[in-house]
Amino acid sequence: MKKIYAIIIALLGTSGLSQAQTPAQNLMPDGSHDLYMGLGVIVRPNYEGSKQHRVRALPVFQMQWSNGAFISGMHAGLHLSDQPQRDFGPLIGIEPGRNSTGSRNFPDDAHNFFPSGDANMESSKAGIKPAFNTVRARLTAGGFYHMQLNPQLRWHNQLLYGSGNDRNGLRYNADVRFKLPEISSHQAITVGLGIQAVNQAYARSYFGVNNVNGPVQSISLFDGVAFTKMATPVGVPMEYKARAGVKDVHLDLFWNVNLSSSWLVTTKLNASYLLNNAANSPLVQQRTNVTVSTALAYRF
Repeated sequence: MKKIYAIIIALLGTSGLSQAQTPAQNLMPDGSHDLYMGLGVIVRPNYEGSKQHRVRALPVFQMQWSNGAFISGMHAGLHLSDQPQRDFGPLIGIEPGRNSTGSRNFPDDAHNFFPSGDANMESSKAGIKPAFNTVRARLTAGGFYHMQLNPQLRWHNQLLYGSGNDRNGLRYNADVRFKLPEISSHQAITVGLGIQAVNQAYARSYFGVNNVNGPVQSISLFDGVAFTKMATPVGVPMEYKARAGVKDVHLDLFWNVNLSSSWLVTTKLNASYLLNNAANSPLVQQRTNVTVSTALAYRF
């Protein structure tokens, strides 16, 4: 029960921090903890498929306890495995929401800390301005499973359920990450390749269109008498129902530089390519999305 309390408290304590994925197991003396905090910057698309980018400050936070509980950005969980080659456990997180202009609401998607396993209305591609479904930020729950295939290669899996306004969106992420030979004792570079699949509820929440702009009420004059009529804008789809499937393939590059025993510079580049129904959504302006983030962190 104490472990569960630790997870919940840790998650609430980072409500303003950036999202990250599961840190690796860290065998520590009983009663100890490991804490990293920092600040940086992130450049990312307004939303998946947007041509416009925005720059934001990037807080980073990661903490692990000797009992296996951890918090990393907007995720918290518990390591249940005592085998170094396999790591699994429950996971909770916050799925970002989205406002009517397509921009993400709090929390901002951001930095994947210790990735190696060591720890405004916009025109669509059709030239129209669709109204985005407003999606609320949601608390999601699921689990993770990681396997060390060899000393350099690690397989990551993450499944989270509960996103979207109806709380039934499901997202599955699978990555294979390769840790490159050390450039020096102070630097580590990891390259990851993976896919992300979603169910229909998730796809419709984030890529579907429901009554775009709706019927348009126009006013006309006939012999000086005003009357109204309902019309649908030309070229504006009234509905787009996205379906379940593989949402994207993505490539990640992680670069950690230890400046000292306490200071670390951590950098991530993520490039994703939308597929299938996500790519065909009228909300999507381009399939390729690139996000870059870097931060300076201190180990307490």
